[in-house]
Amino acid sequence: MLGGTLSYTGSSQGAVAVDTEDQYDIYPAGLSSRNYQIQFLHGHLAIYPRAVTVTADALSKVYGGPDPELTFRVTSGSLAPAESFSGSLTRVSGEAVGSYMINRGSLAVNSNYDITFIGADLTVTPKALTAALTGTVTKVYDGTAVAALSAGNFTLSGLVNADAVVLNYPASGTYNDANIGTGKPVDVSGLWISGPGASNYVLLSDHAVGNV
Repeated sequence: MLGGTLSYTGSSQGAVAVDTEDQYDIYPAGLSSRNYQIQFLHGHLAIYPRAVTVTADALSKVYGGPDPELTFRVTSGSLAPAESFSGSLTRVSGEAVGSYMINRGSLAVNSNYDITFIGADLTVTPKALTAALTGTVTKVYDGTAVAALSAGNFTLSGLVNADAVVLNYPASGTYNDANIGTGKPVDVSGLWISGPGASNYVLLSDHAVGNV
């Protein structure tokens, strides 16, 4: 029968930092026996990094707008109490419509963790443009509802960054009827945009109505 209370000393007591090579010493003691000679053999404690998987959130923004905050979730594992992440995510640079990889950047905890990072994309979507009719159109009554238009009868709103984008400016539209009148509604269709910056935009409608 053994007497006493088993106890331990050594560098393993209170150890928290990762150490898989030198490891921490464990020295047992405290037990006794009248009939046996007890030999205490010391051991080692290895502390391995805590595995945590971080997944970036897929995000989007409209062309010309500010970036959203790059956020993430812990999708596997967890941090020890009272510990938190430091640093921030980054993304591949670029502002044109398209997808840009979100990277780990400087996101970290400390050397006690083995972080696996799963990236995502920040998607830049086209900005909406609105075409409208403006100004005045005149014609002599000819029995048709055709309205002759010029570039000055169109407006295009929503452009940013002084982008080179133009409307096709159809040469004619259609009055609501063929009768004489002023401020008559004109309907024009077949609108589209072109130019070096057009790929960053989408026209809300290929059709516009206005009193001209």
